[in-house]
Amino acid sequence: MGIESRRHHFVPQFFLKRFGRVVDGNTQLYAIDLKEGNRFKSGTRGLAVKKDFHRVEFGDIAPDYVENELSKIEGRVASVFREIDQSRLLPHLESENYAFLMTFIALLGVKHPAVRKQYEEFLRREDQALNELIVSTPEVWANVVSRMRRDGYVDPVLPYDEMRQFVMEGENETRFVPGDSLLRELQGVDKIAPILGQRNWHLLEADPTASHLICSDRPVSLLPNQFGVSLQAYGFGTPGTDLISPIGSKMVMVGRMEEGLSDGQLDKQGVAAINSKTVRTCDRFVYSAEETFSCLTTMGIERG
Repeated sequence: MGIESRRHHFVPQFFLKRFGRVVDGNTQLYAIDLKEGNRFKSGTRGLAVKKDFHRVEFGDIAPDYVENELSKIEGRVASVFREIDQSRLLPHLESENYAFLMTFIALLGVKHPAVRKQYEEFLRREDQALNELIVSTPEVWANVVSRMRRDGYVDPVLPYDEMRQFVMEGENETRFVPGDSLLRELQGVDKIAPILGQRNWHLLEADPTASHLICSDRPVSLLPNQFGVSLQAYGFGTPGTDLISPIGSKMVMVGRMEEGLSDGQLDKQGVAAINSKTVRTCDRFVYSAEETFSCLTTMGIERG
């Protein structure tokens, strides 16, 4: 049995390498911390990583089962990207490569620490609200206890006053078994990937005069386009939105529900505009081949 890896990349290393520079045989990137305002040079091993992020604890399933299965998907998608690099074309819509590509983009969009934290906090608030309702009055609690007894619950039950104090002090906070949230995320990916496949995807490439594209710790950006400027809420299947996924320092995929976009090249302003959207939707870090990168501001193109 091999050694279990507990350092899990929520943005895969092979993908990060597509945005870096090879120095003495090793890929290096500049990581820009937008929260602290500093930047540092790093290999991919220490970027976009979280301990036990893919760990599961379900019966006889190996704790690193999902991590290993994701590695297989990443290996397949890496070969898809190599084909894109060579052909400068996206896979055919009906191909297996296209399905793998949509699954990978869904994974980048859904399986993320910030998304997981937000959803778990929602579930905790929901559980707390339900528990507070259960101990809202002695009569409600007595009714709950009565139903528990009818269902065969035989352990001692706290008196109402003690149970209410226990709930109101948050002592019964919901805890998640490793793998619970991951399972929900993977179920979400199964539903979202086909929706992504319904978008009209186009491959845009930075022209020789333009700067490089950047990546981030949340590398898929979902934003309103010119057809959806009035949108207040939107999802992966919402018309009037662009799903933007840079796939390397010189290429980006853009998917929208509407027609009208075509494959082509990005000039300096186009690259700066994509980078600005990457910065806008990142969680904390952006990753760049160079110490600075171009972005679009109200003053025009600037170096970040």
